[in-house]
Formats: sequence, C-alpha cells, structure tokens
Amino acid sequence: MFRLNKTLATLIVLWLLVSASLLAGPKDPITGESFQKYVELQNVELQNTLREIFPEEDGFIVMGPLDPSKQHLPKQIFESVRVICPNLQLLKDVEEIIARVDHSFLGGEIEIGIGNPPFHDNRSLAERLEKREIGFGSLPLDKHDRSPSVRFYDGRIIVLQINNNRYNVLFQTINQFRWLFWAKRTLIKNEDESWRDKLRDYANAVSGYLYEIDKGNLDAPEPKAVDFGLEESFDFYAAPPDYVIQGYQNYKDYLKSHAEIVTSKLSEILAFVPTESGLERLKSEAPDIAYPNKEYQLLQQEFRKFIKRGGQMSYMRTLTKEVFDTLKTAEYFFAVGMSGKIRFGRELLREEVKRIEAETGQKPARANHAFLFVGEPILTAGAFFIENDGEPKIVEVNTQSGHYFYSNITATIREDVAERSNEYFMTIGHFFRALDYLEINYQDLLLRKL
Repeated sequence: MFRLNKTLATLIVLWLLVSASLLAGPKDPITGESFQKYVELQNVELQNTLREIFPEEDGFIVMGPLDPSKQHLPKQIFESVRVICPNLQLLKDVEEIIARVDHSFLGGEIEIGIGNPPFHDNRSLAERLEKREIGFGSLPLDKHDRSPSVRFYDGRIIVLQINNNRYNVLFQTINQFRWLFWAKRTLIKNEDESWRDKLRDYANAVSGYLYEIDKGNLDAPEPKAVDFGLEESFDFYAAPPDYVIQGYQNYKDYLKSHAEIVTSKLSEILAFVPTESGLERLKSEAPDIAYPNKEYQLLQQEFRKFIKRGGQMSYMRTLTKEVFDTLKTAEYFFAVGMSGKIRFGRELLREEVKRIEAETGQKPARANHAFLFVGEPILTAGAFFIENDGEPKIVEVNTQSGHYFYSNITATIREDVAERSNEYFMTIGHFFRALDYLEINYQDLLLRKL
C-alpha cells in the first residue's frame, strides 16, 4: 500500500522558527536525558531491516538520526533513521526496491510517503524525480512569510509500517544532506529583513549547484554569497576560522605533549596492553555521551575536495566479521555510532599521498572521521591498526580525532587536549563493546590516547 506523507516543507517552516542561537558555534556533547532519548531513537531493529532492503554493497548507507537534542527541531527530519543514497539514480529506485520486498520478511505492509506536493499527482515517483519536482519544496524564511518561493534540497520521508508500527525514514543523497547541513547553520543570521529576498535567491542557487553535482557535473560553478549581495558568512563554502595552533607540526607536538594516559587506575604511561579485567572496566565505564562534529566549518570544503577528486562513499565501510577477515595490514580511522555500529576507512599516510601524487600527478581523495556517520553524533572515534600475517589482528587502537575531540579550529582545543583528553580516551570502551557484538577478537593489543 502506498500513501503520500505531508510535505517536508512544513517541517522546515517549523525548524526555521527556532532561535538563531541554536545555529551558533559547535554543539555541546549530548548527555543525560537527551542522550537516553537519542539511544531510544536509534531503533537498531529498524536499521538492521533497512540494511537488508538497502544493502551497503549496492551503495546505500543506513544511518541513525541526525541530532534530536534540540527539542524545537522537526522530528521527522532530525529524529528519523536515515538512508544515504550515493546518487540520484538509487534515490529514484527507492520506490521500486521497496515494492519488490517480500512483505512477509518485513512482517507487515509498507506505506510510502513523499516529502513534496502536489499530492494529487498520480505520476510515478521516478517521473516526478526526473522532472526535478521531488527533493525540492517550499521554504518560508520566517513565520510571517508563507510564500512557497524557495526550493530546497531535502530528500524525502518514507513511512514504513512494520508489525503495526509506523516509522519515518529519511532518504537523502550526500549532497541533499549538505544542503540541510548548510541551511541549518546559515539561514537565520539576524533580524534584518533586508537580506531575505537575496537569501531566497542564494538558497536556490546552492540547491541548483548541489543538484548539478548529484547529476555528475563536478565542475558546476559554485555560487558565491557576495554575488547575491550577502555577507561572506552566508557562503556555502564560508571560510573556517584560522587554526588556533599555527603550523601542523606545532599542533602535533602539542598533542604529543599531553599523550600521557591518566585515569582512576593509570598514570605516567603513554601506552599499555590492557588485561582482561582492564578491558571489562573500559567497557563498563564508557561514558554515556554523544559527540557532535566540531569541525563543521571545514566539512563542506572537505566534501568539495573529496567529490572533485573522485572520492566515493564506498571508500568507507561498516565493519562486520566478514569484512574484518578481509582487512590488510594498514591503519584505519573509525567511529562508533549511537547504534553501536562501527564504520571505518583506510588511512592514507602522508608518504602514501606523496607517492600517489608523484605517480598520477593528482591529489587522492581523502576521507575522514566526519564522513563516516554523515552528520550523526558518535560515541567514540580514533584509529585501529591491523597486521595481517595470514589473518588480520588488531595490534593497536587510539582515540585521536580532530573532528570530534581535538579540533584545531575550535577555541577549546587546548582545554580539550590538556583537560578532556583522558575523558575522550575512556570512550574507547564503546569500540570494544561493538567488537564483542561482532565476535571480533582484540586480545593483546596496545592502547594509546593519541
């Protein structure tokens, strides 16, 4: 059974009424009651079902909700489980994929809701997508403005009904997410009404630019806010703040100067091989905290480089026992999501990057921690090191992540390193919990903070 859902445009209207203070600066970690609510919203069973319908080997990525910690944000967008589609074609195929699913597998009927009007249109979803009518909606810029004059790149909501339970699932391409990511922090800047018409035009231009990128036009012209009479702070590729600690080596040296691990049981060591009881303590003491990305100012620039250099989201994978058994000797960056899922990618060392550049004359596409969960706060992040002499073995793990813990563009960098780095280290227990669930062995490994 297929039925249309109400437009996401209505949800965006609600969201745009939120105070501009919600959009200023990096968000605080999610703790307390907000954290417990976030755990409940993960709906791991639903995510597992979606992974069966939209497998990662086909390019889909099943994600948890974006961030429900701000109660004023529209639930259907920020509290829904998400499916990231790698391109427009797979987004178009969603209806057909669901239609082919054996309903007995799901245990119930499926209802589909589309996030845009006109609801009376009987054309197929694919036809409407082809005409660029799905994925764009009305975006009033304040509570007094109800005119449907701004398009937005929003993806759409699918309503699944399984075992008499109804679930909203948000489907987006990466570039549709990028629009929402930009809009969330940019569309409300001040009380001055003089910029509203200009911002409508610029929001349309950003939307159109991302649509061209999704169609494969990687050289599409990038709209500039100043060309629309707006301040540079509105720009889709607004410049991030300067580095707090100037010079990459100075930043690395500062991190190394605080590499000592200090916990209730440890001090004056840089690394250790945990005992079985020590591992159990790390797992039991892993904090109930979700960490948002601290370097959102850099993320759009990083996506631009990644996409233009031919990067694909398939470069990053979800860890399973079967996937683990295929890993080669290398360093891998990882993060653990709120559902306990581990996503990871292979780290390209500077020496390897230089070799690739020398051999190909081109810079390689490099991913990072913030790409792994596409805007979703995480439980922990870092790197694990694999040695494979016939079978893979984890030999070392650390909790170093600029995007989530040690951002060099965040004013708190020195406090994060000097005062909070040991708290960040304790998050590693979530990684071991996830490995237990996957039945992946991790005995006799070396633990570092940095």
